[in-house]
Amino acid sequence: QLALFAMTGLLTAAAATRWILPILIPPQLGPPIPWATWIPFERVASRLIFIVPVSMVLSLAYLTVSEKPFWETDIANLSPIPQNLRDRDAWLRKELGAPAGRGMMIVVAPDEQQVLEQSEALKVTLNQLVDRGHMAGYEMAADYLPSIRTQVLRQHALPEQATLRNSLMEAQQGLPFKPGLFEPFLQSMADSQHLTPLDHHTIHDTPFDTKIRSLLYPSHDQWIGTILMRDVQNHQAIQEAIHTDASSSVHYLDLKTESNRMVTTYRQEVTTYLAIGVGFLILILGFGLRSFRKVATVLIPIAGSIMLDLGLLHAFGERLSLFHLAALLLVFGIGLDYTLFFQRPHSTAAERQQTISAIVVCSLTTIAVFGLLACSHTPVLHGIGLTVFLGSLISFLFAAICSPPQPPQTP
Repeated sequence: QLALFAMTGLLTAAAATRWILPILIPPQLGPPIPWATWIPFERVASRLIFIVPVSMVLSLAYLTVSEKPFWETDIANLSPIPQNLRDRDAWLRKELGAPAGRGMMIVVAPDEQQVLEQSEALKVTLNQLVDRGHMAGYEMAADYLPSIRTQVLRQHALPEQATLRNSLMEAQQGLPFKPGLFEPFLQSMADSQHLTPLDHHTIHDTPFDTKIRSLLYPSHDQWIGTILMRDVQNHQAIQEAIHTDASSSVHYLDLKTESNRMVTTYRQEVTTYLAIGVGFLILILGFGLRSFRKVATVLIPIAGSIMLDLGLLHAFGERLSLFHLAALLLVFGIGLDYTLFFQRPHSTAAERQQTISAIVVCSLTTIAVFGLLACSHTPVLHGIGLTVFLGSLISFLFAAICSPPQPPQTP
Protein backbone atom coordinates (compact mmCIF):
# COMPACT_ATOMS: atom_id res chain seq x y z
CA GLN A 1 0.00 0.00 0.00
CA LEU A 2 2.85 2.38 0.77
CA ALA A 3 4.47 1.57 -2.57
CA LEU A 4 1.21 2.02 -4.50
CA PHE A 5 0.53 5.27 -2.66
CA ALA A 6 4.02 6.59 -3.46
CA MET A 7 3.87 5.54 -7.12
CA THR A 8 0.49 7.20 -7.60
CA GLY A 9 1.68 10.38 -5.92
CA LEU A 10 4.88 10.57 -7.96
CA LEU A 11 3.13 9.99 -11.28
CA THR A 12 0.46 12.56 -10.42
CA ALA A 13 3.07 15.09 -9.32
CA ALA A 14 5.09 14.56 -12.50
CA ALA A 15 2.03 14.99 -14.72
CA ALA A 16 0.90 18.10 -12.82
CA THR A 17 4.38 19.61 -13.03
CA ARG A 18 4.62 18.96 -16.76
CA TRP A 19 1.17 20.00 -17.96
CA ILE A 20 -0.59 22.02 -15.22
CA LEU A 21 2.13 23.99 -13.45
CA PRO A 22 3.33 25.83 -16.61
CA ILE A 23 -0.17 27.25 -17.02
CA LEU A 24 -0.21 28.58 -13.45
CA ILE A 25 3.27 30.11 -13.39
CA PRO A 26 3.34 33.81 -14.38
CA PRO A 27 5.59 34.76 -17.31
CA GLN A 28 7.94 36.78 -15.11
CA LEU A 29 9.17 35.40 -11.80
CA GLY A 30 11.21 37.27 -9.28
CA PRO A 31 14.90 36.36 -8.86
CA PRO A 32 15.63 33.31 -6.70
CA ILE A 33 17.01 33.71 -3.20
CA PRO A 34 20.83 33.87 -3.51
CA TRP A 35 21.52 30.78 -1.40
CA ALA A 36 24.82 30.17 -3.19
CA THR A 37 26.01 33.60 -2.09
CA TRP A 38 24.88 33.14 1.48
CA ILE A 39 26.21 29.58 1.76
CA PRO A 40 29.60 29.12 0.06
CA PHE A 41 29.04 25.52 -1.07
CA GLU A 42 32.26 25.07 -3.07
CA ARG A 43 34.50 26.55 -0.39
CA VAL A 44 32.85 24.52 2.38
CA ALA A 45 32.88 21.31 0.34
CA SER A 46 36.62 21.31 -0.16
CA ARG A 47 37.17 21.47 3.61
CA LEU A 48 34.51 19.02 4.81
CA ILE A 49 34.71 16.28 2.19
CA PHE A 50 36.35 13.96 4.75
CA ILE A 51 33.11 13.90 6.79
CA VAL A 52 31.40 11.54 4.35
CA PRO A 53 33.81 8.57 4.53
CA VAL A 54 34.48 9.12 8.24
CA SER A 55 30.76 9.09 9.07
CA MET A 56 30.29 5.91 7.04
CA VAL A 57 33.09 4.11 8.87
CA LEU A 58 32.00 5.31 12.31
CA SER A 59 28.35 4.43 11.70
CA LEU A 60 29.24 0.96 10.44
CA ALA A 61 31.54 0.37 13.42
CA TYR A 62 28.89 1.56 15.88
CA LEU A 63 26.18 -0.64 14.36
CA THR A 64 28.55 -3.61 14.44
CA VAL A 65 29.61 -3.34 18.09
CA SER A 66 26.32 -2.08 19.55
CA GLU A 67 24.46 -4.57 21.72
CA LYS A 68 21.10 -2.84 21.34
CA PRO A 69 18.52 -4.69 19.21
CA PHE A 70 18.67 -3.54 15.60
CA TRP A 71 15.33 -4.88 14.30
CA GLU A 72 11.84 -4.38 15.71
CA THR A 73 10.38 -7.87 16.12
CA ASP A 74 7.45 -7.08 18.44
CA ILE A 75 4.34 -6.23 16.44
CA ALA A 76 2.78 -4.60 19.51
CA ASN A 77 5.29 -1.75 19.24
CA LEU A 78 3.91 -0.93 15.79
CA SER A 79 0.41 -0.40 17.15
CA PRO A 80 -1.07 3.10 16.76
CA ILE A 81 -2.61 2.75 20.24
CA PRO A 82 -0.59 4.53 22.99
CA GLN A 83 1.12 2.31 25.55
CA ASN A 84 -0.95 3.61 28.48
CA LEU A 85 -4.18 2.57 26.74
CA ARG A 86 -2.75 -0.86 25.95
CA ASP A 87 -1.78 -1.28 29.61
CA ARG A 88 -5.29 -0.27 30.67
CA ASP A 89 -6.83 -2.75 28.23
CA ALA A 90 -4.69 -5.56 29.66
CA TRP A 91 -5.68 -4.58 33.22
CA LEU A 92 -9.39 -4.49 32.37
CA ARG A 93 -9.23 -7.88 30.65
CA LYS A 94 -7.51 -9.37 33.67
CA GLU A 95 -10.00 -7.88 36.13
CA LEU A 96 -12.99 -9.03 34.06
CA GLY A 97 -11.53 -12.46 33.44
CA ALA A 98 -11.76 -11.90 29.69
CA PRO A 99 -9.40 -13.67 27.27
CA ALA A 100 -6.31 -11.59 26.55
CA GLY A 101 -6.32 -12.68 22.93
CA ARG A 102 -2.73 -13.95 22.87
CA GLY A 103 -3.08 -17.69 23.51
CA MET A 104 -5.68 -19.86 21.81
CA MET A 105 -6.26 -23.38 20.57
CA ILE A 106 -7.63 -24.24 17.17
CA VAL A 107 -9.68 -27.42 16.70
CA VAL A 108 -10.19 -28.51 13.09
CA ALA A 109 -12.67 -31.24 12.07
CA PRO A 110 -14.91 -32.16 9.12
CA ASP A 111 -18.14 -31.13 10.88
CA GLU A 112 -19.53 -29.14 13.77
CA GLN A 113 -20.16 -32.10 16.09
CA GLN A 114 -16.63 -33.47 15.80
CA VAL A 115 -15.24 -30.04 16.72
CA LEU A 116 -17.47 -29.89 19.79
CA GLU A 117 -16.60 -33.45 20.83
CA GLN A 118 -12.86 -32.86 20.48
CA SER A 119 -13.19 -29.61 22.43
CA GLU A 120 -14.98 -31.43 25.24
CA ALA A 121 -12.27 -34.10 25.26
CA LEU A 122 -9.69 -31.36 25.86
CA LYS A 123 -11.37 -30.16 29.04
CA VAL A 124 -9.51 -32.66 31.23
CA THR A 125 -6.14 -31.43 29.95
CA LEU A 126 -7.20 -27.78 30.13
CA ASN A 127 -8.46 -28.12 33.70
CA GLN A 128 -5.14 -29.67 34.70
CA LEU A 129 -3.31 -26.71 33.15
CA VAL A 130 -5.52 -24.34 35.12
CA ASP A 131 -4.89 -26.26 38.36
CA ARG A 132 -1.13 -26.06 37.78
CA GLY A 133 -1.32 -22.28 37.31
CA HIS A 134 -0.28 -22.28 33.66
CA MET A 135 -3.37 -20.22 32.80
CA ALA A 136 -6.36 -18.70 34.61
CA GLY A 137 -9.11 -20.28 32.53
CA TYR A 138 -10.49 -20.87 29.07
CA GLU A 139 -13.59 -20.42 26.94
CA MET A 140 -14.91 -22.67 24.18
CA ALA A 141 -18.08 -23.12 22.15
CA ALA A 142 -18.82 -26.39 23.97
CA ASP A 143 -19.34 -24.37 27.16
CA TYR A 144 -22.46 -22.86 25.59
CA LEU A 145 -23.40 -25.52 23.03
CA PRO A 146 -22.42 -29.06 24.09
CA SER A 147 -22.10 -31.71 21.43
CA ILE A 148 -25.20 -33.74 20.57
CA ARG A 149 -23.56 -36.80 22.09
CA THR A 150 -23.09 -34.98 25.41
CA GLN A 151 -26.66 -33.67 25.32
CA VAL A 152 -28.03 -37.19 24.72
CA LEU A 153 -25.90 -38.60 27.55
CA ARG A 154 -27.23 -35.91 29.86
CA GLN A 155 -30.80 -36.74 28.83
CA HIS A 156 -30.19 -40.43 29.57
CA ALA A 157 -28.75 -39.49 32.95
CA LEU A 158 -32.03 -37.85 34.00
CA PRO A 159 -33.93 -40.03 36.51
CA GLU A 160 -37.12 -41.81 35.51
CA GLN A 161 -40.37 -40.05 36.38
CA ALA A 162 -41.39 -42.57 39.06
CA THR A 163 -37.96 -42.57 40.69
CA LEU A 164 -37.84 -38.77 40.76
CA ARG A 165 -41.38 -38.51 42.17
CA ASN A 166 -40.60 -41.00 44.95
CA SER A 167 -37.39 -39.16 45.81
CA LEU A 168 -39.27 -35.85 46.03
CA MET A 169 -41.98 -37.30 48.23
CA GLU A 170 -39.37 -38.76 50.54
CA ALA A 171 -37.52 -35.45 50.68
CA GLN A 172 -40.72 -33.55 51.56
CA GLN A 173 -41.50 -35.67 54.62
CA GLY A 174 -42.02 -33.32 57.58
CA LEU A 175 -41.73 -30.17 55.43
CA PRO A 176 -44.59 -27.69 54.86
CA PHE A 177 -44.67 -27.87 51.03
CA LYS A 178 -48.08 -27.65 49.36
CA PRO A 179 -49.21 -30.73 47.47
CA GLY A 180 -48.46 -30.47 43.75
CA LEU A 181 -45.88 -27.69 44.18
CA PHE A 182 -43.22 -29.63 42.27
CA GLU A 183 -45.48 -30.87 39.48
CA PRO A 184 -44.17 -28.28 36.95
CA PHE A 185 -40.65 -29.38 37.77
CA LEU A 186 -41.54 -33.05 37.28
CA GLN A 187 -43.22 -32.23 33.97
CA SER A 188 -40.17 -30.26 32.78
CA MET A 189 -37.92 -33.17 33.65
CA ALA A 190 -40.16 -35.53 31.71
CA ASP A 191 -40.21 -33.22 28.69
CA SER A 192 -36.42 -32.77 28.78
CA GLN A 193 -35.90 -36.46 28.18
CA HIS A 194 -37.54 -36.14 24.77
CA LEU A 195 -36.29 -32.72 23.59
CA THR A 196 -34.40 -32.54 20.30
CA PRO A 197 -30.68 -31.83 20.91
CA LEU A 198 -29.49 -28.32 20.05
CA ASP A 199 -27.12 -27.44 17.23
CA HIS A 200 -26.04 -24.20 15.53
CA HIS A 201 -29.23 -24.16 13.42
CA THR A 202 -31.44 -24.33 16.51
CA ILE A 203 -29.84 -21.33 18.22
CA HIS A 204 -29.81 -19.17 15.09
CA ASP A 205 -31.07 -15.60 15.79
CA THR A 206 -30.81 -16.10 19.54
CA PRO A 207 -28.56 -14.17 21.95
CA PHE A 208 -26.21 -17.16 22.00
CA ASP A 209 -25.75 -17.13 18.23
CA THR A 210 -23.26 -14.26 18.05
CA LYS A 211 -21.16 -15.66 20.87
CA ILE A 212 -21.00 -19.18 19.48
CA ARG A 213 -20.31 -18.03 15.91
CA SER A 214 -17.18 -16.31 17.20
CA LEU A 215 -15.96 -19.62 18.65
CA LEU A 216 -17.33 -22.13 16.12
CA TYR A 217 -17.60 -21.52 12.37
CA PRO A 218 -17.24 -23.26 8.99
CA SER A 219 -14.20 -22.67 6.78
CA HIS A 220 -14.28 -24.10 3.26
CA ASP A 221 -15.04 -27.81 3.74
CA GLN A 222 -14.08 -27.90 7.44
CA TRP A 223 -15.26 -26.57 10.76
CA ILE A 224 -13.05 -24.51 13.07
CA GLY A 225 -13.38 -24.23 16.82
CA THR A 226 -11.37 -21.70 18.83
CA ILE A 227 -10.58 -22.09 22.52
CA LEU A 228 -9.66 -18.76 24.08
CA MET A 229 -7.37 -18.71 27.11
CA ARG A 230 -7.16 -16.26 29.97
CA ASP A 231 -3.95 -14.97 31.55
CA VAL A 232 -1.58 -17.56 30.08
CA GLN A 233 1.56 -17.89 32.20
CA ASN A 234 3.40 -20.77 30.52
CA HIS A 235 3.00 -21.11 26.76
CA GLN A 236 5.57 -23.90 26.57
CA ALA A 237 3.72 -26.09 29.08
CA ILE A 238 0.46 -25.67 27.17
CA GLN A 239 2.18 -26.50 23.89
CA GLU A 240 3.70 -29.67 25.35
CA ALA A 241 0.39 -30.76 26.92
CA ILE A 242 -1.44 -30.38 23.62
CA HIS A 243 1.21 -32.33 21.71
CA THR A 244 1.03 -35.11 24.30
CA ASP A 245 -2.72 -35.45 24.82
CA ALA A 246 -4.39 -34.08 21.71
CA SER A 247 -4.73 -35.26 18.14
CA SER A 248 -3.15 -33.67 15.10
CA SER A 249 -6.35 -31.69 14.51
CA VAL A 250 -5.71 -29.55 17.61
CA HIS A 251 -3.20 -26.71 17.40
CA TYR A 252 -1.99 -24.21 19.97
CA LEU A 253 -1.29 -20.69 18.77
CA ASP A 254 0.71 -18.08 20.61
CA LEU A 255 -0.64 -15.18 18.56
CA LYS A 256 2.08 -12.77 19.59
CA THR A 257 4.86 -15.18 18.66
CA GLU A 258 3.17 -16.02 15.36
CA SER A 259 2.61 -12.34 14.58
CA ASN A 260 6.22 -11.51 15.36
CA ARG A 261 7.35 -14.37 13.13
CA MET A 262 5.20 -13.00 10.33
CA VAL A 263 6.72 -9.54 10.82
CA THR A 264 10.20 -11.06 10.51
CA THR A 265 9.18 -12.89 7.33
CA TYR A 266 7.68 -9.73 5.84
CA ARG A 267 10.81 -7.78 6.76
CA GLN A 268 13.01 -10.28 4.94
CA GLU A 269 10.76 -10.08 1.88
CA VAL A 270 10.74 -6.28 1.95
CA THR A 271 14.53 -6.19 2.34
CA THR A 272 14.87 -8.40 -0.73
CA TYR A 273 12.48 -6.25 -2.76
CA LEU A 274 14.23 -3.06 -1.66
CA ALA A 275 17.61 -4.49 -2.64
CA ILE A 276 16.22 -5.36 -6.08
CA GLY A 277 14.70 -1.88 -6.36
CA VAL A 278 17.98 -0.20 -5.45
CA GLY A 279 19.73 -2.41 -8.00
CA PHE A 280 17.34 -1.22 -10.71
CA LEU A 281 17.94 2.39 -9.65
CA ILE A 282 21.68 1.93 -9.99
CA LEU A 283 21.24 0.35 -13.44
CA ILE A 284 19.06 3.25 -14.57
CA LEU A 285 21.61 5.68 -13.13
CA GLY A 286 24.42 3.94 -14.99
CA PHE A 287 22.43 4.00 -18.22
CA GLY A 288 21.81 7.72 -17.83
CA LEU A 289 25.32 8.79 -16.78
CA ARG A 290 27.20 6.24 -18.95
CA SER A 291 30.22 6.40 -16.67
CA PHE A 292 31.18 4.14 -13.78
CA ARG A 293 33.11 6.99 -12.18
CA LYS A 294 30.12 9.33 -12.32
CA VAL A 295 27.85 6.63 -10.88
CA ALA A 296 30.26 6.08 -7.98
CA THR A 297 30.48 9.84 -7.42
CA VAL A 298 26.70 10.03 -7.16
CA LEU A 299 26.30 6.95 -4.93
CA ILE A 300 28.99 7.80 -2.35
CA PRO A 301 27.10 10.69 -0.67
CA ILE A 302 23.86 8.66 -0.80
CA ALA A 303 25.50 5.65 0.86
CA GLY A 304 27.04 7.94 3.45
CA SER A 305 23.73 9.59 4.27
CA ILE A 306 21.94 6.25 4.67
CA MET A 307 24.70 4.82 6.87
CA LEU A 308 24.73 7.90 9.10
CA ASP A 309 20.92 7.88 9.18
CA LEU A 310 20.96 4.26 10.37
CA GLY A 311 23.60 5.05 12.98
CA LEU A 312 21.64 7.99 14.38
CA LEU A 313 18.38 6.04 14.45
CA HIS A 314 20.12 3.27 16.38
CA ALA A 315 21.65 5.78 18.77
CA PHE A 316 18.20 7.29 19.40
CA GLY A 317 16.88 3.86 20.35
CA GLU A 318 14.88 3.23 17.17
CA ARG A 319 14.47 -0.39 16.13
CA LEU A 320 14.10 -0.78 12.39
CA SER A 321 10.72 -1.99 11.13
CA LEU A 322 9.11 -2.39 7.72
CA PHE A 323 8.18 1.28 7.79
CA HIS A 324 11.75 2.39 8.46
CA LEU A 325 12.89 0.36 5.43
CA ALA A 326 10.28 2.01 3.22
CA ALA A 327 11.35 5.41 4.56
CA LEU A 328 15.00 4.61 3.81
CA LEU A 329 14.07 3.95 0.19
CA LEU A 330 12.54 7.42 0.13
CA VAL A 331 15.78 8.79 1.61
CA PHE A 332 17.68 7.04 -1.18
CA GLY A 333 15.49 8.74 -3.79
CA ILE A 334 15.76 12.15 -2.13
CA GLY A 335 19.53 11.84 -1.83
CA LEU A 336 19.75 10.79 -5.48
CA ASP A 337 17.85 13.92 -6.55
CA TYR A 338 19.99 16.23 -4.42
CA THR A 339 23.26 14.70 -5.62
CA LEU A 340 22.33 14.74 -9.31
CA PHE A 341 21.32 18.39 -9.19
CA PHE A 342 24.35 19.48 -7.15
CA GLN A 343 26.70 17.68 -9.55
CA ARG A 344 24.97 18.98 -12.66
CA PRO A 345 27.22 21.35 -14.66
CA HIS A 346 25.84 24.83 -15.24
CA SER A 347 26.59 27.16 -18.09
CA THR A 348 25.94 30.37 -16.16
CA ALA A 349 26.10 31.58 -12.57
CA ALA A 350 22.40 32.48 -12.73
CA GLU A 351 21.52 28.93 -13.71
CA ARG A 352 23.49 27.50 -10.81
CA GLN A 353 21.92 30.05 -8.48
CA GLN A 354 18.48 28.91 -9.61
CA THR A 355 19.35 25.22 -9.19
CA ILE A 356 20.71 25.69 -5.67
CA SER A 357 17.67 27.77 -4.73
CA ALA A 358 15.35 24.98 -5.90
CA ILE A 359 17.32 22.32 -4.00
CA VAL A 360 17.33 24.35 -0.78
CA VAL A 361 13.59 25.04 -0.95
CA CYS A 362 12.83 21.35 -1.61
CA SER A 363 15.12 20.29 1.22
CA LEU A 364 13.65 22.74 3.73
CA THR A 365 10.07 21.74 2.95
CA THR A 366 10.91 18.03 3.19
CA ILE A 367 12.78 18.50 6.46
CA ALA A 368 9.94 20.60 7.92
CA VAL A 369 7.15 18.20 6.99
CA PHE A 370 8.89 15.02 8.12
CA GLY A 371 10.27 16.81 11.18
CA LEU A 372 6.70 17.48 12.29
CA LEU A 373 5.83 13.85 11.53
CA ALA A 374 8.72 12.74 13.75
CA CYS A 375 7.00 14.48 16.68
CA SER A 376 4.03 12.12 16.42
CA HIS A 377 3.34 9.78 19.33
CA THR A 378 2.19 7.06 16.92
CA PRO A 379 5.20 4.72 16.53
CA VAL A 380 4.73 4.15 12.78
CA LEU A 381 4.42 7.85 11.94
CA HIS A 382 7.26 8.76 14.32
CA GLY A 383 9.56 6.16 12.74
CA ILE A 384 8.85 7.27 9.17
CA GLY A 385 9.13 10.96 10.08
CA LEU A 386 12.39 10.64 12.00
CA THR A 387 14.00 8.46 9.32
CA VAL A 388 13.18 10.83 6.46
CA PHE A 389 13.88 13.95 8.53
CA LEU A 390 17.42 12.83 9.38
CA GLY A 391 17.99 11.28 5.96
CA SER A 392 16.84 14.34 4.03
CA LEU A 393 18.98 16.69 6.12
CA ILE A 394 22.07 14.48 5.86
CA SER A 395 21.50 13.86 2.13
CA PHE A 396 21.38 17.59 1.45
CA LEU A 397 24.56 18.26 3.43
CA PHE A 398 26.48 15.34 1.90
CA ALA A 399 25.30 16.20 -1.62
CA ALA A 400 26.50 19.77 -1.12
CA ILE A 401 29.81 18.64 0.38
CA CYS A 402 30.46 16.20 -2.47
CA SER A 403 29.48 18.62 -5.24
CA PRO A 404 32.38 19.12 -7.68
CA PRO A 405 33.97 22.56 -8.02
CA GLN A 406 32.28 24.59 -10.71
CA PRO A 407 34.34 26.25 -13.45
CA PRO A 408 34.26 30.03 -13.73
CA GLN A 409 30.90 31.05 -15.13
CA THR A 410 29.49 34.04 -16.86
CA PRO A 411 26.80 35.96 -15.06
